[in-house]
Amino acid sequence: MRVDIKSFKQFNLMLAEIFQEANLPEIFGCSIDSRKIRKGDIFIPIRGARFNGNDFIQEAINNGASMVLQEEPFEINRSGVSVIKVGNVVETMKNIASEWRSRLDCKIIGITGSNGKTSTKEILNKIISTTKKTISSKGNYNSTIGLPMSILSISKDDQIGILEMGANKDGEIKELSQIAKPDYGVITNISNAHNEFFGTVQNIAKNKLELLKSIPESGYSFINMDDPYLNISKVASKKITYGFKGTYDYTGKLIQNMLSINDYRVPLPYKNQAIAQNYLAAYSIAKTLGIKSSIIIDSLKSNSIYPGRGSLIEKNNITYVDDTYNANFASCLNGIKSCININSKRRILVLGDMHELGNETKSEHILLGAAIDNLSENIDAVFGLGKYIQFTLDNINNNKILIKHFKSRDLLIKKMHDYCSSGDLVYVKGSRSMQMEKIIYTRKN
Repeated sequence: MRVDIKSFKQFNLMLAEIFQEANLPEIFGCSIDSRKIRKGDIFIPIRGARFNGNDFIQEAINNGASMVLQEEPFEINRSGVSVIKVGNVVETMKNIASEWRSRLDCKIIGITGSNGKTSTKEILNKIISTTKKTISSKGNYNSTIGLPMSILSISKDDQIGILEMGANKDGEIKELSQIAKPDYGVITNISNAHNEFFGTVQNIAKNKLELLKSIPESGYSFINMDDPYLNISKVASKKITYGFKGTYDYTGKLIQNMLSINDYRVPLPYKNQAIAQNYLAAYSIAKTLGIKSSIIIDSLKSNSIYPGRGSLIEKNNITYVDDTYNANFASCLNGIKSCININSKRRILVLGDMHELGNETKSEHILLGAAIDNLSENIDAVFGLGKYIQFTLDNINNNKILIKHFKSRDLLIKKMHDYCSSGDLVYVKGSRSMQMEKIIYTRKN
């Protein structure tokens, strides 16, 4: 993980004030990865569960690091490197990011939620960048380490910063909000994602709502009124509502492959509720920022689906739905329902384990099986990979569906090659650690 410091003159002045040192080297970037260090970078040696960044300090220096934050004693093998002794490297990085944020004039949009964070962020970035100087966090730089790094990459000239916020323990969204000080906030939805870390969906909601609590009175909170954990939220800021199940500030209707928003229509790549929800959230925010509907709609028309979030892949006259980025019950069910709306000869589900569900792991997999069973007249086969997906397969009771369980990805790919034929649709989904995308991209041609 590395970022460029764009407004380096102002940033270096700030560093001199923070560390009260007059002879700091010029800093042009920041990295926690010694392999990605460039000349003029700060190296931040993070201590992780499987590695200790302090072990790579000399490598970072050899690669050109000009400054190192020091938490543990070490001997430098090269002169000309500024070493700053700190009590806690991660906290120091957060403090630097928070101070940099306080010196920026740009408005910050904070995005969190159980599903759709990255997609909504990417859509928003595409829309807003047509009229304003915009920056968004890279990939999923959304953690207590990634978000501060994203803030450091914001320049003094940027007008809008779009920051994704993720969490896997209590208090992290609150902490990220304190660092980012967002002016606008949106929670895409609440579901059992990461239940392993939070225990209950209610606790997930409580933590996610910290984002909206942090928005000042002068800012805006965007409320997904379709979500039962969000539509009762009270906020101090101005409140903008959106949803599909009532009449709101921005009301969406899904009509075949079209999304209607307050009578404006946007074509979708295919009928997909999750994509439509992401579009509606982005439209609501962009309109509030004063961007014309025509500009927003043109951006949405030309929008490509972010890889792994429901994109369509054509190979040998077979259509693959790549929904492999991550998985929980809600996102799986939505994806499966969306596939039913795509014309095809046969529909094959290829599902991997859903992880990070804690005590709900077994029950969520069972629920998924029951849901598939209810949709069984539209599904021809289900191929499962992993330990927990067996609970899903065991709860599909329609004997007209071909059901296969695999412990080996290679064997699954082979059987898929034998089974699939021209005109089929294959929906692929599973948790990130299952690497289900390999089933699409390594399949025989």
